[in-house]
Amino acid sequence: KVGIDIIRSFCDVIREENANKGIIVTTSYFTSGVSKNQKEKRGHILDLRNRDDVINWVTDYQFGK
Repeated sequence: KVGIDIIRSFCDVIREENANKGIIVTTSYFTSGVSKNQKEKRGHILDLRNRDDVINWVTDYQFGK
């Protein structure tokens, strides 16, 4: 699972590079601390996509949705 340390590090990179937004995609899941923290504090600069989202993207692409 992807933990909060990775999220914090990536958010630092987003700020340092003056990026508008970042996205972390994993074929695993995020820890519960990440999900709570992302909703409360990082929702405007960071999107998180987990295994379920990746499967949905592939399925949508495969079936043309």
